[in-house]
Amino acid sequence: MQGLWSRHSVAFVLAAMLLPVVVADFLSRGLSLHLLVALATVAFWQTVFRVKQGIPFTASGAVIAVSFMLFAAGELALWQIALSVTFGVVLTELLFGGWGRNFLSAAVAAPAFAYLSFPDIVHPAPVLLVALGAGLSGILLLALGLIAWRILFAAGLTTAVLFLAGLVPQEALGALLFAAVFLLGDPVAAASTHLGRLVYGALGAGLAGLFLASGFAVPQATIYAVFLAQIFAPLLDQAATSVHIYRRSNG
Repeated sequence: MQGLWSRHSVAFVLAAMLLPVVVADFLSRGLSLHLLVALATVAFWQTVFRVKQGIPFTASGAVIAVSFMLFAAGELALWQIALSVTFGVVLTELLFGGWGRNFLSAAVAAPAFAYLSFPDIVHPAPVLLVALGAGLSGILLLALGLIAWRILFAAGLTTAVLFLAGLVPQEALGALLFAAVFLLGDPVAAASTHLGRLVYGALGAGLAGLFLASGFAVPQATIYAVFLAQIFAPLLDQAATSVHIYRRSNG
């Protein structure tokens, strides 16, 4: 978490910052059933865990639902949407005590589950207008100190290099910018050291470029890249800490 912000206030602000993205997607594709079903599924499980284990409600479910709307927008049945979101919110968030205690973002795990469980369904890339909304949200989150600028800088620089090299197509930019702000930039699952954040941001964007160059569709390439980057985030922080200790001990 950043500064003096509480866990619940951070989740609320992140949810509020999704509004430009939701509006951009609505203007391009209309109202998304995926968003409504995902929100209802998250609300149901948060209620269950609130009653059974006393885990308080948070607004983190909005990030899960919007991420699923953008990256798993194929023609999934209602039960497939509900099952995928259930996997994400329960197994990677609520079982660990709720948002703020998880090591992997449910917003990444839910679409990844959909890809692996229902591989025959094709998911379109988020529209480019989403990039405008995500960019605006990113600026506001940076101003509020709720996202690490090192992650955005490293991810943006890496993406720019890969784009100029022809490894990242233009239609992937909206997905990559949203992912950098709300998925790679997740204040819980991201790396937390200065050096770790730089490597983490570059790793996420680099993996996305590698997957895209290997023939992965834009949604899968983006989500799998963030998934792997978040898994390696603790290791990157440990390595960064070791480097810092080594430098101090050797003058």
